[in-house]
Amino acid sequence: MLVSLTMAESNSDTLVHCRGVTKSYGTGDIKVTALRGVDLDVHSGELLMLVGPSGCGKTTLISIIAAILDRDSGECEVLGCDAWQMDRNERACFRGASMGFVFQTFNLLPALTVAENTAAPLLISACRAHRRFHAHKNCSTRLGLGTARRRFPAN
Repeated sequence: MLVSLTMAESNSDTLVHCRGVTKSYGTGDIKVTALRGVDLDVHSGELLMLVGPSGCGKTTLISIIAAILDRDSGECEVLGCDAWQMDRNERACFRGASMGFVFQTFNLLPALTVAENTAAPLLISACRAHRRFHAHKNCSTRLGLGTARRRFPAN
């Protein structure tokens, strides 16, 4: 998963600031610690790659940074904000306005066409239907999707 952040909401060149972040899954004897005291700063203009073996916590860390998963302890600010101080809808809007994701898997909704899947993120930004249509049409033209935009992911 690739995450892209925009500086639109920050007065600092620090995009991500994490200190002592921990995260565990399970309980008791089957508790697995995914992150143990992670410290991370990402600054504007940097290219950062999280590299490591499967199960080492890369996706967990990115999910915490993106406020998809809550951390057990530590602090994590993105663009100067701790998203876990926001309610669920505010977090979704924050992600929609300031982050972009490219997942390893397609994560397409099978009941939606290619056009509908590519326009879906614009729903979070409360983008009007005609603007979503034009944004998708421009994007699909640039990507050379042509008539594929009317197809479903399984086709």
